[in-house]
Amino acid sequence: MLRIFYSASDLATIQHDRYYHPDPHIMKRMTILALHSEGETIARIARLTGLNIKTVSRCLHRYMTGGLDAVYQYNKYKRRSELEDHCDTIEKDFDQNPPHTVNEARDRIEKLTGIRRSLTQVRQFLKKKGFRCLKTGSLPAKLDTEAQKEFLNNQLEPVISQAQDEEVSLFFMDAAHFVLGSFLCYLWSRVRFFVPTPSGRQRYNVLGAYNAITGVLEAITNTTYINSNTVCEMLQMLAKKYVGKKIVIVLDNAAYQRCKLVTNLAESLGIELMFLPSYSPNLNLIERYWKLLKKKILYNHYYKNFDDFKKAIDECLKNRNKKYKKELKSLMTFNFQSFENVPIHAV
Repeated sequence: MLRIFYSASDLATIQHDRYYHPDPHIMKRMTILALHSEGETIARIARLTGLNIKTVSRCLHRYMTGGLDAVYQYNKYKRRSELEDHCDTIEKDFDQNPPHTVNEARDRIEKLTGIRRSLTQVRQFLKKKGFRCLKTGSLPAKLDTEAQKEFLNNQLEPVISQAQDEEVSLFFMDAAHFVLGSFLCYLWSRVRFFVPTPSGRQRYNVLGAYNAITGVLEAITNTTYINSNTVCEMLQMLAKKYVGKKIVIVLDNAAYQRCKLVTNLAESLGIELMFLPSYSPNLNLIERYWKLLKKKILYNHYYKNFDDFKKAIDECLKNRNKKYKKELKSLMTFNFQSFENVPIHAV
């Protein structure tokens, strides 16, 4: 039997790391040392651990010559992928024109390098290099980033500061049109699910004005059209509800909102209309609320009739602050998305 002296401190470390070391390879080595310190022979240690006799011997000799420091050291062999030699080429090509699927990625890698790998290997390679399957976003093709920046810095932010100081009541206004139908979404499931699709084109319209400070949503609904008369009704409702307060409304350039009927009424009521730059939904807070509403009550939901459909929307409008308070708090902030330096995919 190989004779080795184990110090008390080493034995304490060996017993601990035998069970709790994060690396399984080191745990096995510590088990070898622990069994040997208890008087077991090399052959028996090999049988108890299921290891080769030579492996057990090498571990013991490693401890004899270098102590625990030597036992902790070992070279992890990792097979190097041939694709690593072509990383720059692949990454440059994929950064300029991202693939739609892993299948496409595999074919393009083969075309670029002459190397063909399985779908699993390609997926692992892409993840290792920081690529993820991300849904593309949309932005208006005609937006003017400079106009948005000027509006945000010189017009909107000063009004936001006034609203935070309770000098004005700031609203973001917009209309949403919900068509009875299937709103599909992604699900984590073992099989693909299908959502029944009702027939018809019945539409429920909501004109909303969101108070950016209090989080209160004023809404007018109908099943016909949102027009200038509807906007005038909203202005009169706000003026009546917020008597004695200066009201500022941020809204887009829809023709029925910018017509003489609306602007003249707003002026007579002392309401300031602040029109967004063209193609700027990213600067209208209420757009986020419509997105949340669709996510919560429309996506992956089936309504048998139009009355149930309207009832679900009305219920959400009525109880939004109670049911979705936490989500609205993090969503409806004054952090507005900018499209100045975003990658654009137009292939």
